[in-house]
Amino acid sequence: MISFFKNDMKRALSNKGFFVAIAILLIIFIHAIRVNTNFEGTVSTYEIISSAMALSGFTPFAAIFPVMGYSVVFCEEYHSGYIKMITSRINWKYYSILRMITTGISGGIVIAFPFAIVNLIGYFEGEHGMPDTGLYMGTKMQYYLENYGDGYILIGKVLLGFLFGALWALVGMSFSVWFCNRYVSLIAPFILYEVMWLLLYHYPVLNPIYLIRGDDLNSYPLSGIMEILYIVIAVIVIWIGLKRRMHYE
Repeated sequence: MISFFKNDMKRALSNKGFFVAIAILLIIFIHAIRVNTNFEGTVSTYEIISSAMALSGFTPFAAIFPVMGYSVVFCEEYHSGYIKMITSRINWKYYSILRMITTGISGGIVIAFPFAIVNLIGYFEGEHGMPDTGLYMGTKMQYYLENYGDGYILIGKVLLGFLFGALWALVGMSFSVWFCNRYVSLIAPFILYEVMWLLLYHYPVLNPIYLIRGDDLNSYPLSGIMEILYIVIAVIVIWIGLKRRMHYE
């Protein structure tokens, strides 16, 4: 079991889609910083971060990237028959748990790593503390900065990014398990994300597009809790789907 986890983790963090997704996000974020940030005068850390995360147009398409990593590998294993060889050596329940962990970690890093790079750029190139421009004025972010400091905001954004990436990677895996079609597994999570965005527009606490940065809900803990709740739902859907595959096919 430990050997499978190590090998699966290695596969999850070394596949082409994983690196392509990270590279695309870094290009999007760095380009947005260059275009939307004036470095000639004093610039706030959070203006730089907002230029990347809020002004890049990234959030409407955010669900695409985590799925590119490791979400569709089940389709390949199932159609090739490789899944039978795996489950002959390891109980399908252990396989399910370990595969969900590796898939979630892979998707989480796809979002968290570019977020961390943006935060580092903002921290070293910008002025720390509450922005003088009025950004965050009167919001919970102001309370966080004044009481917990920059680290709370910066680490919070990376953690929320990781949870968001893990969530949508697992959503992609759930489609992979239920439909066993690579293209459905890649496209369906994005469609679901867009549909939830439109249907839940007036319910921000349930709307996944408002959870990724924390700023939109004006609460990092609440955003994290909602992302974890959605992850639990995705895990349950995957578990039921895998149980069906293993027992009835």
